[in-house]
Amino acid sequence: KPNAICKDHPTHPLDYFCSTCQQPICSDCAILSDKHKGHNISGIIDERKRREVEMIQSREKISVRAEELKRIAQSLEKEEEEIRSQMQNASVNMEDKGKKLKEGVDNEQKLHVHDVDEQKRALERAAPIIVSGNESPPIGAQRTKQQTRRPSAQSRQQLGLVDTQGEENQFQASHGLAHSQQKRF
Repeated sequence: KPNAICKDHPTHPLDYFCSTCQQPICSDCAILSDKHKGHNISGIIDERKRREVEMIQSREKISVRAEELKRIAQSLEKEEEEIRSQMQNASVNMEDKGKKLKEGVDNEQKLHVHDVDEQKRALERAAPIIVSGNESPPIGAQRTKQQTRRPSAQSRQQLGLVDTQGEENQFQASHGLAHSQQKRF
């Protein structure tokens, strides 16, 4: 405070500063008092100037540090945005790959189902020919003598030509197959 008065010496202004005690003192306290004997004492104006310089330097350091922190925060925000963008892109890519994989599996399944259906139709076309003993092969098929033989009971059962009991005679009778046709095989 300007024009402050010493508590111990009310007629003297506080013109000095005791750095050891960190307090302003008067000239009598600085020279005559045992309380501040051997302490580091300087003029109050010099101490004030020194503190003003310290405050200016501290403010500059704080300002520089604040700018550094601001740049770091901006950099972190930018990195965070990039990471979010990368995560979004990865998520979209994973979804796309999952869809493509599912489409591939679905297409593969359709092909296999189609192949099985084709084989089933071929077997259904071949079954009457095998049962009837027709020597002419289906269109596009070459049959050897081995292939034209009558199928085994197990094959006929699998094709549904006989029931599970092996009652082949009943099947032949219901389809009008004569006993003489059986001997051809």
